Amino acid sequence: MRLINASTLKLKSFIDDSQLPKYAILSHTWGAGEVTFDDLRRNRPSELEHMPGYQKIRLAALQTLRDNLNYVWVDTCCIDKTSSAELSESINSMFRWYAKAEICYAYLEDIQEEALAKARWFTRGWTLQELLAPDKLHFYDRGWKFIGDKIYLEPKIARITGIDIEALDSGNKLGDYSVATRMSWAASRTTTRAEDMAYCLMGIFDVNMPLLYGEGGLKAFTRLQQVVLEDTSDCSVFAWVSTEDHAQLRLNKTGHLLRNHNQGGGSIYAKTPKDFRESSGVRSSHSGEIIFTSIGVKLELPMFSLSHLTTHLTDSRDQDFFVVPDGNLLRRLDLENGDKEADAQAGEPRAYPDSITLDELLTSNRTAGG
Repeated sequence: MRLINASTLKLKSFIDDSQLPKYAILSHTWGAGEVTFDDLRRNRPSELEHMPGYQKIRLAALQTLRDNLNYVWVDTCCIDKTSSAELSESINSMFRWYAKAEICYAYLEDIQEEALAKARWFTRGWTLQELLAPDKLHFYDRGWKFIGDKIYLEPKIARITGIDIEALDSGNKLGDYSVATRMSWAASRTTTRAEDMAYCLMGIFDVNMPLLYGEGGLKAFTRLQQVVLEDTSDCSVFAWVSTEDHAQLRLNKTGHLLRNHNQGGGSIYAKTPKDFRESSGVRSSHSGEIIFTSIGVKLELPMFSLSHLTTHLTDSRDQDFFVVPDGNLLRRLDLENGDKEADAQAGEPRAYPDSITLDELLTSNRTAGG
């Protein structure tokens, strides 16, 4: 890990974590004129002073000294991004680095104090872990004016991000929250590179995987879900609704929940974190044995008929989620443990609907059932 000496603005490497001094860390959004590792290593301040990124480094270094610390970490210049091995190791370590920092400075360079909700910082994928990992997080506006710390701003941050206050408290373990809930925290965030939408979430789930830039966002996010499922056995990873299908679910006149068979699909994994935008209240649901094969995954999940859906959801709506796979998909499944009625119903072609909320679903089923 490299750190910047806050007094000299020179880089210093630390091979072993046991050698690390106490340090501050900067959280920000990238823009034009960022200072790279090579820029800072050449140590020519006269060439850097005109760069906007250099001003961020200076402001962070000055604040570090005010807080009686000697070193600060800044992602733009403390990682040699020309080395794919170093970049991969750094991204896999980043959540831990933010968690170990004595203090994190969130620099919201596009806003004044009163416009917190408009900060670009709350829309970026990488800053999610930078919000959740540090014990001590201070926010500064474009003039480096102190806005407040995370504890003071928690109610506002919760409203802006949709993340529960309890989850924002770094004293709580993120593992206490379901995979689906944690995925939902990233649903409204974006990254410049498609693959980074998966890579930026590795720390949130405490998993590691190789970085394969060029594989595309879909493959990267699928790999992430597979790794997370293997690590947690939490089947809430399947509690998602695709952006294509979200507005096309409803009940038909007989009370059956249906999906449009013309919609794309074919994978049990979500395409992007956006598919989890309605999953914030889903709790963990652990399967039995999960077996990963060369063609997919084998796992055990409860299956129940739609005629019993009302009772199940009424009794357990806060604890469980349910999945209604497409009939075309189920026709290709070997329902070894399903009864003949379920097997036959699963194979029926599905014609389809618009949208429905859980409350509307329950109301419709109660009405249909008398």
